[in-house]
Amino acid sequence: LMATQLKTIALSLDDLGDTFEAIRGVKNAARRTIDAIDRLMSFDNGVTKIVLAATIMKSTLLTIRPVVEYAIENNFVIELNLVDFTHYLFETPASKEQYELTAEEKEQLRLLIHWLAEKHQQHPQIVPRLAHLEWMKKYFDDYRMRETPCYQVALKVCIEPDGGVRTCCSKGVVGNLMTQGVEEV
Repeated sequence: LMATQLKTIALSLDDLGDTFEAIRGVKNAARRTIDAIDRLMSFDNGVTKIVLAATIMKSTLLTIRPVVEYAIENNFVIELNLVDFTHYLFETPASKEQYELTAEEKEQLRLLIHWLAEKHQQHPQIVPRLAHLEWMKKYFDDYRMRETPCYQVALKVCIEPDGGVRTCCSKGVVGNLMTQGVEEV
């Protein structure tokens, strides 16, 4: 991957401990992801940026800060995603449970957003911009956010380990690079 000199490689890392294992259902998921990052960085090409994609949800409100600190320490961009009800992330009752926050959890979210805003001031190239952070607070009151357009499909595509291609990580598969050429997909 590093030899191709891709602009970015994004890896999901929601937590540095057991919470990530529970979320992803993979033994030692955090350790394995960090090992993969270390292997990628051992072939640093000076071009490819590592992006850490972390999902904010009920179970990560208190554990996502170390992921952000890890990104800052290693100069990795942090991309913050929000739990949703799509087939890609959850499509189970668990997603609703992870989305619905109590008053205490909304306060934890507010404090997290405030902390992230401070980190953005110190590391604007790593931590998402303030408007993005403010928007996150509103999302947990109404996940549809109908007045906010999604531009992700113009910015990137998601390629799954089996070759499946999605125009957005929360949309359906539009093709597969294992069986189709890039132009066809």
